Amino acid sequence: MAISIKGINTGIIRQKNEFVAMALKIKEPRNKESLFFLSPLGLRDLLIALESRLFAISQLNKDERM
Repeated sequence: MAISIKGINTGIIRQKNEFVAMALKIKEPRNKESLFFLSPLGLRDLLIALESRLFAISQLNKDERM
């Protein structure tokens, strides 16, 4: 499912100066907003998935990327 993103805001949630979660607010067209909370492990998994996808794209030749 494709989604068109209009804006992204992030915030860190801490408890006694210790990272608890990252809040991620995504604004879509027509002012619809979604709020996600990512725990440290969830954030790590998201970053690993993004890194993997970026690496796979970098391995494609120029014609395959389009």
